[in-house]
Amino acid sequence: MKKISILFALFVAMVAYAQKPFVGVWKTNKKGEISFGSVGNFNYTYEKVGDPSVTGSGAGVPAKTTLNLANGEYKITITPTEAFKFKNLSGIIELKEWGEINWTDDLSDLFRGCSGLKITATDKPNFSNVTNMSHMFYYCREIDNIPGIENWDVSKVTNMKNMFNNAAKFNGNISGWNVSQVEDMSGMFAHAQAFNQDISNWKVGNVKNMGGVNFYKGGMFEGAKAFNQDLSKWNVSKVENMSYMFNGATAFNQDLSNWNVSNVNNMQYMFSDAVNFNQNMPNWKTGKVKNMANMFNGAIKFNGDISNWDVEQVTNMNSMFNGASEFNSDISKWTVDNVAHMNSMFFNAIAFNSNLSEWSVGKVQDMSSMFENAKAFNQDLSKWDVTNVTNMRRMFNRAGVFTSDLSKWNVGSVTNMTELFWNAAEFESDLSNWNVGNVENMEFMFHGAEKFNSDLSNWNVSKAKNMNRMFVGARKFNQNLGSWTIPTDAKLGGIFSFSGMDCENYSKTLKGWAENPNTGRDVVFSSQAVTYGAAAKPYRQKLIDIKWWKISGDTFDAGCTADLATEDVAQKPQFFIIKPVKDELHIQGLDGIKSIEIYSANGSLVKTLSTNQRSVSNLSKGVYILKINTQNATYTEKIIKD
Repeated sequence: MKKISILFALFVAMVAYAQKPFVGVWKTNKKGEISFGSVGNFNYTYEKVGDPSVTGSGAGVPAKTTLNLANGEYKITITPTEAFKFKNLSGIIELKEWGEINWTDDLSDLFRGCSGLKITATDKPNFSNVTNMSHMFYYCREIDNIPGIENWDVSKVTNMKNMFNNAAKFNGNISGWNVSQVEDMSGMFAHAQAFNQDISNWKVGNVKNMGGVNFYKGGMFEGAKAFNQDLSKWNVSKVENMSYMFNGATAFNQDLSNWNVSNVNNMQYMFSDAVNFNQNMPNWKTGKVKNMANMFNGAIKFNGDISNWDVEQVTNMNSMFNGASEFNSDISKWTVDNVAHMNSMFFNAIAFNSNLSEWSVGKVQDMSSMFENAKAFNQDLSKWDVTNVTNMRRMFNRAGVFTSDLSKWNVGSVTNMTELFWNAAEFESDLSNWNVGNVENMEFMFHGAEKFNSDLSNWNVSKAKNMNRMFVGARKFNQNLGSWTIPTDAKLGGIFSFSGMDCENYSKTLKGWAENPNTGRDVVFSSQAVTYGAAAKPYRQKLIDIKWWKISGDTFDAGCTADLATEDVAQKPQFFIIKPVKDELHIQGLDGIKSIEIYSANGSLVKTLSTNQRSVSNLSKGVYILKINTQNATYTEKIIKD
């Protein structure tokens, strides 16, 4: 005989002695066990399904009772002898009779996880004292209807949280339920994909929570794909949480314009992926809402009037209209003074073009992808205060018609400008005065920004470690960036590839970088379809030899006559001799020396010599770079201090 356990892990119910027992069918687990988990004593009988000759009975004890039976399915009756509480029914596969048990207050988790459970019982359970039905049928995926459920007495229940969550086939008639005492309906029908009953007359005036925590602990109708019933008469005046409420309720499109949402503080993901929802809600009182992140994310048909909403307390609008492809409601009067997160707010809102010029965005920290692929957006943002923004990654990526003047923006706090104007084909604002001194990533920043050609020579890019493909495809960009200080180990792969930079400005850029003593070393630098002339060759080579740059992709153009000053490219005279260096620097054959600078091998200035005093005795042995400035030229040589 194998051990069979009847494990009542999800059945939480207090019962008194009853004439008619609770009857169900259990299947043994892999270990051949069925366990009775309980509080209180009870009697039981069993009969093997398909073999009525196999029977037995006994008295259960508190905590756990174990039967030793063969593998199979067993019909078991449970008759409590005193106040009683079941703890787990994970092995039950059919409920045949509720019995005359006088259930008391707590039925939470009663059938939780009983994924194969069928309820065939036709007798009416006595739930008159029950107050908690949370998670009662959680993940009961095979339950489609429960006989007599329409007559259940739930008048004292205060908690229906996740009651039918993931009961994928459930569509029982519960329209007549008295839910007037319920305070928590969060997740009640979440992922109950078949549920579509008329619950328009439910009295929900005491409910405080219709929202959720996340996708798995969702809002009231999250993922209830079939649900599309009239809720216009619901009194939701006490509800504080509506997050995830209709998230993924793909059929839902009902009038909610008269809802009193004045006490709601959380609306994140409320209509996310409610792909058919498109209702006006102009009079909603949203003054207490703090979180609207992802509220209409993926609500592809939504274009309702929300112009009068009070959003002054909202701090998070992350992805609020992300993918709301038809949304173009006027939200120009919104007061967004307290919002800190606007990342992806209008991402893929391809019709959106509302006037946002007067928005006060001074507290916003994250604007990454805010207008990414907002193909129609072209409003004046020149007065925006972006002082506190740290992330502008992809902010105007593929905002193809955007042309606003951003010249006065204070971007001094921004650290990430990756793909900021990627394929912003019409953008050509003057950005010459932008303070980018804290930016670390400029990868693809102006990729495909075909009209952009602002003077950026004053930019401080000393912290920008990643400038890969920064101007690739920026066909009009043609500026001298020789004043930039490139940091050590920076990545400049493809930075000017297929841009508009001509030979002259590219040559000047090489010269400026080569002559800047603060230029970093070990830089990876490449650009396709750009050329340099003969005058730039020594500077390009200097970056390779002295700064150990890895340069590739560009090509030499013998016909390029870049306008570089003669003194900047003067070659060393053949009679110019530097004697071996020990304690004194000796130079022969070079007149008109104005100053001599000595740099370490990594490019740091370590000593400046006068024309008369050339002692280097205090230098350590090693390799140094010597820069000699004369009246007509500057010469650079490598020396070894003995």
